[in-house]
Amino acid sequence: MPASWNKLAFFSFDIIAHLRLHTDEALLLKSKLDEIHDSTKQEKIFQHQIIQSLVFNLLFETAEMYFKHLNLSGKKAVSREEELYIKFMKLAQQYSQAHKDLDFYSQKLCISDRYLIQVCKDISGKTPGTILAELLLHEAKLLLKKSAIIT
Repeated sequence: MPASWNKLAFFSFDIIAHLRLHTDEALLLKSKLDEIHDSTKQEKIFQHQIIQSLVFNLLFETAEMYFKHLNLSGKKAVSREEELYIKFMKLAQQYSQAHKDLDFYSQKLCISDRYLIQVCKDISGKTPGTILAELLLHEAKLLLKKSAIIT
């Protein structure tokens, strides 16, 4: 596995990281969570996008703290495989509902299906098909929760 796999693994669906936060770090994360909570109460045209960006901000602040506590540098250059994996994940989040076939993503990334499978396995330990299925399952759970709240 690539040396920086741990950096990307922090954002994996099945990784649970534990660390003891300093008071200032805990307060920062609490303020981020409060900001997300407050945004859910507002009716805005771009509310979904605002909340999404706040969640991303929370995740990256958390990752920054995690790597700081582990004395890891986030400044290492991303490998070609990591770059492809990140691009695949962005495409998967954008198109997973409409495109479930591996060929679609391989063509978008200008690589072969086989290479995409190898990259995903090397970086995440999962095949692209598994990743797409997990995204769809996650989306279905969110929709079920949302419909349960509405009814």
